[in-house]
Amino acid sequence: MQNIVYKMQCIDYTGLMLKNQNSRNQVRQSRTEQGMTQEELAHQAGITRQTVGLIEKGTYNPTLDLCLKLCGVLGKTLDQLFWPDSLDDPGTTQERHLTGGKNHDNR
Repeated sequence: MQNIVYKMQCIDYTGLMLKNQNSRNQVRQSRTEQGMTQEELAHQAGITRQTVGLIEKGTYNPTLDLCLKLCGVLGKTLDQLFWPDSLDDPGTTQERHLTGGKNHDNR
């Protein structure tokens, strides 16, 4: 059951990437904090440099599998890379799990 909720949540993450400026820059910020180039991240995640660039711009919505690969390479959680900061209040992580990624106001 938890895996199903997890997949629903990632769909919400990726669907929100194009709608929120904060979320699209978290991959780039995490990558640069670790001193990685787009090419290095791409190699470790098994994708192209161009795909990394599109994800960072917010013009490409990664699959669940790719979300998890990026999280693993960058040492971050899905929340840290793909959940818009503006949606953290008033919903908590636990509430998002229970509501399929939405907070109290269905945002």
